[in-house]
Amino acid sequence: MKVNFKVDKNALRKVTKEIEKEISRQIRIGECGMSKDAEKLLRFIVDEAKKLNAHAIGFNIKEIKSIPNVSIGINKLMNELEDCGMIRSPIMTLGGNARAYLTTDGIEYFENKDNTNRMDKSITVNVNGGQVNVANGSATINAIQNNGITASDLDNIIKEIKDNLSGLKKEDADTIIDTVDLVSEELMKPEPKISRLRNCITLIAPIITVANGIPALSANLQKLMEYIGSYIH
Repeated sequence: MKVNFKVDKNALRKVTKEIEKEISRQIRIGECGMSKDAEKLLRFIVDEAKKLNAHAIGFNIKEIKSIPNVSIGINKLMNELEDCGMIRSPIMTLGGNARAYLTTDGIEYFENKDNTNRMDKSITVNVNGGQVNVANGSATINAIQNNGITASDLDNIIKEIKDNLSGLKKEDADTIIDTVDLVSEELMKPEPKISRLRNCITLIAPIITVANGIPALSANLQKLMEYIGSYIH
């Protein structure tokens, strides 16, 4: 199924800000270094919270069956979850009893993760002349590739984008700058994360609609999408 639509600019700005906020949140969580065992512990705590309909959770580590030798590393895992902003005020007492308070990020972590995975697997974004085409049923986000774009062109593309923002509202210009900086930061890493680059394409696509009245800006945003696409495929 393929859907073609034109975006209302006011609604677009709101959606763009929400996507930008979510990407920043995911990057912050991703950079905190949560281990698989810490994620399993969070799953246990979240499930217990749902059963009790409470945010303050008390449990005994003997109840956790999904983590091998959990008694040895429980303090480290609790600290990981606190550092990542998933829980606060963790307490360990004698006999393996523990207590922690779930934060909003902790409560929503798995729901947001599942939503992100579904988005990555079900949405294809193509941009042509300021119109956004969305197709369901693909496991990747497809961007038209231009093999003539090289790494040495990236700085020029970004410079051209930032040099052509004067015709936009400050809010839109700030969004573009933040997004371009996010892309640049990720592409400069030795091993850019594909999931983050997909999120960047999802963020850039509607911005091109806002920039459609400025040919140089629109063209360079599309070049940037093509450059990102070469990493995804």
